[in-house]
Amino acid sequence: MADLAIVEASDPVSTDEAVAGPTIEVGGEGYLDLLARGDAQGQPINVADALSEGELSRVSVFCTEGFQRDKSSRADWESDFDAAMEMLRQERTEKDFPFEGCANVQYPLLTTACLQFNARSGPAIMNGPDVVKPKITGDDPDGLKAAQGDRVSEYMSFQLMEEMPEWQDETDALLLHLPAAGMAFRQITWDAPHARPKSEFISAKNLIVNQSCQDLQTVPLFTKVFTRYPHQIVEKQRQGQWRDVTIQWDGEDEEQPQDMMECHVRLDLDEDGYAEPYVVTIHKTSEEVLCINAGFWPNDIMRNAKGDVTCVYRKLLIQEYRFFPDPEGGFYGLGFGRLLAAHNDIINTIINQLLDAATLQNAGGGFIGNGVRLNGGRIEQAPGEWRMINDTGQSLKDNIVPMPVPSPSAAMFQMLGLMIDSGKEVAGIKDVLSGEAPANQPATTTLALIEQGLTGYTAVTKRVYRSLKGEFDIIFDLNAAFLSQEEYARVVDDQRADVRADFNRKNVDVRPAADPSSTTAPQRLGKAQFLWATFNGDPMIDQVELRKRVLDAGHIEDIEKLMAKPDPMKEKLGQEAAGMDLAQKHEDIENKKADTILKLAQAGRAEAETTAKSIEVEPTKRALAREDMDADFQHAGIVSGGMGGMAQQLDNATGAEGFEGAQPQPTGPMGGGGVVGPVGGNPVDAGNEGGLAGDVGPVTPEPGNLPQV
Repeated sequence: MADLAIVEASDPVSTDEAVAGPTIEVGGEGYLDLLARGDAQGQPINVADALSEGELSRVSVFCTEGFQRDKSSRADWESDFDAAMEMLRQERTEKDFPFEGCANVQYPLLTTACLQFNARSGPAIMNGPDVVKPKITGDDPDGLKAAQGDRVSEYMSFQLMEEMPEWQDETDALLLHLPAAGMAFRQITWDAPHARPKSEFISAKNLIVNQSCQDLQTVPLFTKVFTRYPHQIVEKQRQGQWRDVTIQWDGEDEEQPQDMMECHVRLDLDEDGYAEPYVVTIHKTSEEVLCINAGFWPNDIMRNAKGDVTCVYRKLLIQEYRFFPDPEGGFYGLGFGRLLAAHNDIINTIINQLLDAATLQNAGGGFIGNGVRLNGGRIEQAPGEWRMINDTGQSLKDNIVPMPVPSPSAAMFQMLGLMIDSGKEVAGIKDVLSGEAPANQPATTTLALIEQGLTGYTAVTKRVYRSLKGEFDIIFDLNAAFLSQEEYARVVDDQRADVRADFNRKNVDVRPAADPSSTTAPQRLGKAQFLWATFNGDPMIDQVELRKRVLDAGHIEDIEKLMAKPDPMKEKLGQEAAGMDLAQKHEDIENKKADTILKLAQAGRAEAETTAKSIEVEPTKRALAREDMDADFQHAGIVSGGMGGMAQQLDNATGAEGFEGAQPQPTGPMGGGGVVGPVGGNPVDAGNEGGLAGDVGPVTPEPGNLPQV
């Protein structure tokens, strides 16, 4: 066993060249942590260097036997896959039934379905330069997370569309392969020499998984089959990444690609009773183990409170794409190759039988009797040629009998149309989706038919988008681990750009920028029209963002160039105008308040004046009332020295003391009352004259002295 070597560096390794990891002692102190840290820092440790030949042989046998077992479990699926690829490629083979050279036409039902899916999905996914958009996690009151997400999405979109030239081509191939096979894979690894992620499309046939498994995370073993040229294998050996052993090449040609196996397997190399995930690279023909790397990163190791390892998750850098899920629960999905196989076979049979019947009718043939004197052997007649024979016409007619060939049945034509229509229903191939529609059909009807025709297609597209998000998550993690600050700042061109802080899942997540529910131009334009008609001019909606979305729906290029650039002078003038407008509004409010107060004061003054006038009228009324009373008493012959007291009683009865200037006068010599005497007599104890303001009690005349009226 090699000595244990600890990796001290905490930052990602320099990406100038690929670097082999240190050696390790299997099962030593910190064994799992060392493996995980080395793989996550770009210094993968080859555990195979620390194992004996016997241990390596056991690992090789375990992996190759598991590979053959998994391959056998999916034998039926693999047979359907091969047939689907033949239908997709429109491969033709020679037939000798019902006769040699008979028709063998392949109707392009599957090909049309796959091409339409590719044509719809490709532009939707690779829609312009922005293929990644951020998703902010948690509250963002100051907008820092949003700015962080914009930087991440900008850089990842640049990576996919510019720095990873293979990504677009592989996406195109994946979207053509997926509907036929029902399953496809893509592996994302870090390309250290070029300092970028690297994608590799994997055909479903080349990634072997047991058909009964559920997912790649929990399955004990799955194998990727790939090829490498001999010089590529030697390069890996000289870089120290693969074991430097002699390999017996496949075939006689030294430049022939070599079959390799990348086994993602769980092995208990440290003999602790728990199998950890590893990645074992094996030369398929010689079964020679070249490399054993850790299949996990530090954050994939789970521990309990005591620090003991409880679980080690597999670090998956392979993303699966599934077209239709298997209704029986198998791992591999279903594609049009399986669903349309029976339809395509029946259609091909009917078409070929119709062509063969037409060939027999056109070619002719039959029987010639012995009575015709012709030279023996095969007789061929060129068009427009007439031959002389030594026989009469009657004899010739009686001795030549054409072989009866029935005409094609009308029922076969009806069956052909039925099967084609049925196959199109399964594949979602509609005339309106391929640009064919009645000339006089209203636009709204056409849009409704498109929406209905894309119902099943949208469900498939959502599955593709979920897988695409998983692929973006892998690229996100690789950037977080290996991307340099200089490269990130060069592309983003933002002083706040920090590769370690920005690529942090606690704040930012990424997802595809395309909308799976709007994959056609009419759908996108319909949404844009709704936004514009509903929210144009709405102060609650960002009008700049609204216009960007409308222009983006129309696939208008260079949107930023169309948007007006902010003018600092105009912004300053606008702010000043806004301030002046605010001051004017404040002044108008104050003026209105003052005007309201003035009107209230005037109303109160008018009311007070009205009250004062009514008060001035009251004394006049009282004086007239006293004069009327005096006249009445005088007419009755009653003389009272206390008339003023009676007037005071009248004032008290009418509340005169509350009027302005009315003061109650005390009872005294000047205001004393008296007893009314007989007519013409003097007042009894009348007091002084002129007691108009005196306060007297009720006047009670003597019963015998009441005046006679």
